[in-house]
Amino acid sequence: MLCDVCLNGLEGMWDPTLTPRLALKSDFKHDVSSVPLKTHESTRSENLQEKLEIEDYIYAHHKTKSSFLSSMRLGCVMCNRFNPNEVQPVNPRIESTGYFSVFSVSGLKEGRPIMHVRYLDSVGGFSLVPVGDSDVDSFLNFRISPSTGDSTTWAMVENWLHECIRTHEHCKSASSQYLPNRLLAINGASFQLVSSDSIPSSERYITLSHHWGEVSTAQDTILLQTTYDHLRTDHAISSLPKTFRDAMAISSKLGIKYLWIDKLCIYQDSLEDWRREVGMMQDIYKNAFLNISALGARDEGEGCFFDRDPRDIAPTIVKLRQTSSSEPKDFRFALEKGWAWRLSFDNEPIVRRGWVVQERLLSPRVLHFGRKQIFWECREKNACEIHPDTVYCYKDSNKDRVNTERRPETPRRPHLWKQLLDAPDRRVITDYTSNGEYEQLFLDWNAIIHTYAKCNLTIPSDKLVALSGLANDMKRTLSSLRPDHMHRYLAGLWEEKLVDQLVWNVLGPAKRVKEYRAPSWSWASVDGSCNLGLGLVEKEHKVDFVEIKEAKTEIFEGLETGEVKGGWVRLVGPWLQLKLLPQNETAHWPHENGRWVELFRNVDTGDELKEEGEALSTGQRLPMAMVLFDDPVDLVDEVFGVQIQAKVWSEGAYSSSALALSKVDGVSGEQWRRVGLLLSYFASRDKATSFFEKFPRKEAMVI
Repeated sequence: MLCDVCLNGLEGMWDPTLTPRLALKSDFKHDVSSVPLKTHESTRSENLQEKLEIEDYIYAHHKTKSSFLSSMRLGCVMCNRFNPNEVQPVNPRIESTGYFSVFSVSGLKEGRPIMHVRYLDSVGGFSLVPVGDSDVDSFLNFRISPSTGDSTTWAMVENWLHECIRTHEHCKSASSQYLPNRLLAINGASFQLVSSDSIPSSERYITLSHHWGEVSTAQDTILLQTTYDHLRTDHAISSLPKTFRDAMAISSKLGIKYLWIDKLCIYQDSLEDWRREVGMMQDIYKNAFLNISALGARDEGEGCFFDRDPRDIAPTIVKLRQTSSSEPKDFRFALEKGWAWRLSFDNEPIVRRGWVVQERLLSPRVLHFGRKQIFWECREKNACEIHPDTVYCYKDSNKDRVNTERRPETPRRPHLWKQLLDAPDRRVITDYTSNGEYEQLFLDWNAIIHTYAKCNLTIPSDKLVALSGLANDMKRTLSSLRPDHMHRYLAGLWEEKLVDQLVWNVLGPAKRVKEYRAPSWSWASVDGSCNLGLGLVEKEHKVDFVEIKEAKTEIFEGLETGEVKGGWVRLVGPWLQLKLLPQNETAHWPHENGRWVELFRNVDTGDELKEEGEALSTGQRLPMAMVLFDDPVDLVDEVFGVQIQAKVWSEGAYSSSALALSKVDGVSGEQWRRVGLLLSYFASRDKATSFFEKFPRKEAMVI
């Protein structure tokens, strides 16, 4: 959709009283530091309206930053092209117009108009395409109803579900006799808690993913040791929070009698029961018929169904005249067919809830009820109301008539879990043997961590526990593929890929938690977005410098994939001492927790090594090295490091990674903790290996 500012601005271009003409394009071709335009708002349009070419003008857009941000929150595809919160120099030419942003158009006469928006020091644009072209619009739904709970929306749900059941081979699970220990039986307007041993094993059930929020559920409608007998009797569904009521209504409408809700099926006052049930999460969600996701609810009181303005969801029709005397023609933004749906999905409350990641991945089907639209996820289809056939409509979301070949809805490749709507891009292995399936598991795991690490948890110590269902499922699959391996799980990393996974890095500012929950070398020890690598690097294109002597985690009583209370890894590799540039000389660093390396020091000889980065064939000159700290509080002038690996980066150039370490005080023996990742760049593999051969190999115990 387009905001009213974009829509009215485009449709009013031929009438200066509707869309003020602020300047000429030619006035904006000079450097932004030039003298501002000497115009006044009261005469600006009058001075310019005599000009002949509609594409020669700069037009009024958002008057203020708050207006711009409001349109972004609303989901305007044009305004979301930018990030008005980033620090940028003021553009005096735009500032002199009295507007926060301005726009211009091109290509109107040719029938392929492009809207160009400018604000501060940013310029960006997207094309508009004619409406009604079957090649372009066949994947779009322009008819959005006023509620996510009405008959029109429900008809779409039924279509998705029936298609999945009838035609999706990859969504058909083997006949399962599994039932959770406890379920909620729905009987018309009432429900009761039942034990699975009283239910025929052939019965199907549905699970619910929801945001607990700040609103507390009444004590008599959560499972406690004191309420168990009470909940075993009939209770009015109307006594439950709205999200639970809506979930029961959806289940009944689908003809499913049994529902699993964590608060009502796991004892909330028994750590023993909670740990036992958490250990079975992979089975609870994997064997469910469907998962209902209360995507848009901030707490249990908001429910699954929302009223909405269809204009805020459906692709916006823009009526444009190509000449002053021609009839208006219908256009829409080409971007509507690409990732526009993500503007509503990514901002929903439940998307950033850590526990929900494994619930979505393990469930065979997920039906998301958002505030603006509903979404569908299964192994063979990802869809939403504006893209009911598939959200993956085109190979290139920035092209329209060119290369409109449709992307496959779901790759027919060896994935253990279905691919999420918002999954990051990563390489898919086309080796269909068991080895390809094995390698794909680790790429998928890295992608999961990429998604999961940026999520929030009400209880920070749940960081590993909330992922244990996926870890158990992966361990089970790894054991079936390679039964002769142990497949040890080490606080979010896998022993057989430990060298590769140790070199994770934070993506922007992060924070290391105070209360212990994982070793410093695990991504689970920090709060913030992390990257474990989303591509496969062949063995011949990487060099491992480190030898892992020992790796171990100490777990609490229970699962290997659950909480940990300690852990260490003993590494032997090139030992580095690094002197970093002062922070004021790192001003151009893209993250506040990065520092450039001034020099490397050999701790045995005292030799100082300082090499300039080498130029690639593109002419780009690489900096020698930088340290990306996990937490800004760890920023120091000198750190130590143990070199881990180097891998091909671009045009034969290699990037290398080392753990940046700080010595732990007050412990027996020499122990180190990770404080960040050292990244170094070399023009070739030989350059990288010869450089690190200059340093002594030492052992480090990292905790």
